[in-house]
Amino acid sequence: VRLLTAHLREYSGKPDPLVFFALGNAWYMDGNLKKASEIYGKGYAKHPRSFLLCSNFAAVLYESGNYLKAGKRFEKAYKLGRPANSEHLWQAGTAYYKAKALKKAKSVLRRIKRPRGEMRKKRLQLLTQICLEMKDWKGAESTVLKLLNENSKDVEYWKMLSHIRLQRKDYQGAASALEILFKIRPPDRKELEELANLFFYLNFPLKGARCLEKAYGRNPGPRQCDKISQAFIQAQRPDKAIRYIDLAIRQKRSYKRLLEKGKLFYSRGRWDDAVSVLRECVRDWPNKGFAHLLLGYCAMEKEDFTLARASFLNASKGTKYRDKALAALRLLEDVGSAVQ
Repeated sequence: VRLLTAHLREYSGKPDPLVFFALGNAWYMDGNLKKASEIYGKGYAKHPRSFLLCSNFAAVLYESGNYLKAGKRFEKAYKLGRPANSEHLWQAGTAYYKAKALKKAKSVLRRIKRPRGEMRKKRLQLLTQICLEMKDWKGAESTVLKLLNENSKDVEYWKMLSHIRLQRKDYQGAASALEILFKIRPPDRKELEELANLFFYLNFPLKGARCLEKAYGRNPGPRQCDKISQAFIQAQRPDKAIRYIDLAIRQKRSYKRLLEKGKLFYSRGRWDDAVSVLRECVRDWPNKGFAHLLLGYCAMEKEDFTLARASFLNASKGTKYRDKALAALRLLEDVGSAVQ
């Protein structure tokens, strides 16, 4: 440093760029980034065509945290290189990314021509991250697919692809990505619930129900049973739905679960089973008008008019189902008159 500084003072006109280069290196090796940056900068100002000064100036700027200026110098170093080295474009893109100049970073990284090996992978990964932060979902999907083309068993890429497709509202594509991911490694409960929700949105309730069965295992809790049973109801699989309702009732008996079971029996024309369940409902929850009303309808189907009349009278005591109950009672009177 002492010798080279003296040389610069003595030949201050336009000293050889190698003097600045060597002096900057000396300061850098001494651990003084500030002085190294200052010398490289002075040398580069006098010799803007010097590749060595430009590239080292860029490196020190980057190491000092001056990312935006570092990106510009790395770009210039790429132009000055003979031959041009794509590594400098990669370094420029990385610097711009750290400076949050995302558009510049994406533009520079896309200028890297035919990258190979580790450079290709690093470039695609950074481009993907930039696209995600810019909410450029189309660009993000394109780069992730390229990564998957080279490593189809990378679970993180499949997760990323599913997330990106969700953002693009491509729910079927998101579900497909998750299904492939789960063939590579077993999903956890949360992931299975996420896939089930996608199937429900896509109107594939049977697939959704089976996902929930896997998610909750052999001993699902009452609320989990409720979710599975509702999925099987949507899938028009009432027997499976009733199985899970029964499992929930064994753990926690409730009016809502019994009523749901009664409705399923009613919808399938299983009048005796429906009456049995609905009698339980009205016995334990006598103020629930809808259970009385439904019990009345089931009794009518069985031609048990005594039970039907009593049920409709109970349903008419509340305001919510009064009109329907009274209409049913009038119908019973007409039936009775016709029989007589």
